[in-house]
Amino acid sequence: MIGSVRLTPIRIGASAAMLLGPLAVLPQYKGRGAGRRLMMESLQACSARGVSYVLLVGDQPYYGPFGFVRAPAGSIRFPAPVDPARVLVADLRSNLRQGQSNDLAEAGLPSGNVTANPRENGDVNASPVHAG
Repeated sequence: MIGSVRLTPIRIGASAAMLLGPLAVLPQYKGRGAGRRLMMESLQACSARGVSYVLLVGDQPYYGPFGFVRAPAGSIRFPAPVDPARVLVADLRSNLRQGQSNDLAEAGLPSGNVTANPRENGDVNASPVHAG
């Protein structure tokens, strides 16, 4: 195995979602598409299970091409402090993509407190990425 990703069932306010992270790739495989593949398989697995939203804390320039947009400051609240500029959400229902509306309220995305949700969505695991 050369990389892994974790998906955890959560709620954002009243909405079921998945928290993505960490996503990690062995150093010798970075820059070779393994992280991109893990991300795409994770989002496809979530979508296949009927998950509407995926939340993560990360860099918008990296995750934007996968459909993640910044949440307006304070709209999604974690139980511990996080940098609000790094709170990103993807709407798998509408495949919201970078370059389209960044107004999450207008797009109908959830807001509220992030809480654990072990009974919703079940475990979603992307396929491990192995060296070719």
